[in-house]
Amino acid sequence: MTNTTIQVSNANQLMSAIGSATGGETIVLADGYYGALTITKNFGSNITIEAANQGSASFAMIDLSKASDITISGVQMTYGRATQDASNIAFLDSVSTGGMYFRDVNGLTLERNDISGGEHTLILNLSL
Repeated sequence: MTNTTIQVSNANQLMSAIGSATGGETIVLADGYYGALTITKNFGSNITIEAANQGSASFAMIDLSKASDITISGVQMTYGRATQDASNIAFLDSVSTGGMYFRDVNGLTLERNDISGGEHTLILNLSL
């Protein structure tokens, strides 16, 4: 499905779109709540998951551990993370109200995000 735009309006449609994605897709989220999102898939090239309207698609958590080639854009989340050798992960123009945690991510991009959540708002770790 390279260079395909997929419109989704609920968590089940989102998981189906992610399951069938091979790389190059843009998944556009209608306004609404999508619960917790966990992706461990490695895509052949980048996929983008973006809110149709900035800040109007929200998640309890986004976990991209062990995943690769994913951009998240324009969403709200309570907590976001990527660990365990994830690669080519980007969070853009998003809001996290409970903090974000990244460990052992190769190719991490964080741009224009509003990250809050107390003492441990943003944690970046690298194991040696």
